[in-house]
Parts: sequence; C-alpha cells; structure tokens
Amino acid sequence: MAGVKDMASSDSSTDYAIIISNIENNGDSNSSVKFEKREGAENDDENLEFVFVKKLGFRRLNGTDGSEKLRRNLTLKQWTCGRKECKECIQCLITCSKMENCKSFLFALSSHGVAKDDGLHIQFVDGFLPLHEIISFLKDCNCLKGKTVILVVEACRSGVGTLGR
Repeated sequence: MAGVKDMASSDSSTDYAIIISNIENNGDSNSSVKFEKREGAENDDENLEFVFVKKLGFRRLNGTDGSEKLRRNLTLKQWTCGRKECKECIQCLITCSKMENCKSFLFALSSHGVAKDDGLHIQFVDGFLPLHEIISFLKDCNCLKGKTVILVVEACRSGVGTLGR
C-alpha cells in the first residue's frame, strides 16, 4: 500500500493552500478593536503546514518568501483590498494564481471567533469578517470552479467581550 507521501506525488496536478494564523496584534493596525494574543496559536500554522504541505504535498501560496506577510496577523485590508490583481491581499493572491492543473484548494484560518445573530465572525487584528463572506468568496471564485475546496476554520464561538477566554 502506498504511503501518504507517495499518494501526494503520484500525479502531475498541484494542490494549493492558503494557511492563515491570526495570533496577536503586532502593532500593524491602528484599530480600536482589541485582539488578545492567542497563546499556542503559533502551533496551528506549523501543524497545518506540516500536514497539508509537507505530508500531503499542497503548495502554499502565502508566506512562502519567508515573511509573515499574508500569513499571520492579517488586517481586513489584507483579506481584500478592493483592487484587482494586486497580489497584496488574500483574495487577489487566490484569483491571480495559476490553477489550471489544480484539483484541490485548501483555505485554513486560525483566529478568534465571535458568534453573532448572522453566524460566526472571524476576528482579524483590526475587525471582524463574517465567515459566510469567506465561504461566498471561495464558492464564487472563478479560478476555484470545478475544484475541491477544503475549508478549515479553527475559531472559538465566544460572545462579544469574551474573546480569548
């Protein structure tokens, strides 16, 4: 029986991944929203990369230059900038990636979360983004049509004012 490593490299397709870990507000944001440090959250990024990139052979699209840019502690503007093809935000990075030979796409996000009347909201260092907006983007993204999209979200569903507890 073939091992996981053998199965991951057995065909010519490339599977892509975006892995985001919001750990703390590292001072890049001027927001009044408090982002409490998530102790141990550094492990989320490392563990997700180990499983999906190293073991299953996904190609990581964000943070591959050795920096934490678009990898950790994202602002809402780093989710979407409102322009097209800038590659400076997650949405543009996904839509500008060449995925012709891609069969699967992984979007993994680890952050604080808050349950509201309209569902789970994910906290970025400067505000909140409804999870349904992330799902809608992934569903409607033309470059992901016909591909298996895997969504992994690690976020609590605490009430407002109880983040990090």
